[in-house]
Amino acid sequence: MSVYEKLLHIQQNIKAPKTQKNEFGNFNFRSCEDIQEAVKPLLSEQKCVLVTGDELVLIGDRYYVKATARLVDCENGESVENVAYAREALNRPKMDDSQLTGSASSYARKYALNGLLCLDDVKDADGMDNQKNDTDGHKTNPLIDQAKLNTIKKELERTGVKIQDVLATYRLKKIEEMNVAQFKNAMEKFKKYPTVLPPDTQIDTSIPEAIDQELPFR
Repeated sequence: MSVYEKLLHIQQNIKAPKTQKNEFGNFNFRSCEDIQEAVKPLLSEQKCVLVTGDELVLIGDRYYVKATARLVDCENGESVENVAYAREALNRPKMDDSQLTGSASSYARKYALNGLLCLDDVKDADGMDNQKNDTDGHKTNPLIDQAKLNTIKKELERTGVKIQDVLATYRLKKIEEMNVAQFKNAMEKFKKYPTVLPPDTQIDTSIPEAIDQELPFR
């Protein structure tokens, strides 16, 4: 068997259910670790090893984590690989530089594995772009204004929900991309969360410019 035939067998037989839960978005997902654990028996069966690694690359004026997932045939040394990228966020409250890079690395490796092993990572309908055009080509579901953006910030402060979890739920890179329908849906979700911080508690509620990584509740 060639390495591609072995990869085909692994792709057809891997079982990696989405056992992780994002409580805010109410959807399940799988982590990089879940994928690696699921593929181990198949690797042993096919006499292959799976190697993942990453490196920082500068594209324009931003650093990206370039992750590679490589399947290597132990019998003949043949290999096949897939690459994925994740950009480090410019800013994220309460995370140091190593954590920013680590989260980007985890995200990139996960999607490198997804591509190599033919795994989907589709979330529920709440994460889809539900902006539609009317007959004149105008958006019928516009983006939120500053007042609604401030409301989101207040709810994040009141509930202690992490901004990255809201972004992951609606598959947004930054909160300004949220549309009105998503805002209304988010408000319904926030209603289910109790107030967890006293009114006079001072916390950092600054919203990062962009978040590319999917980070679930822990």
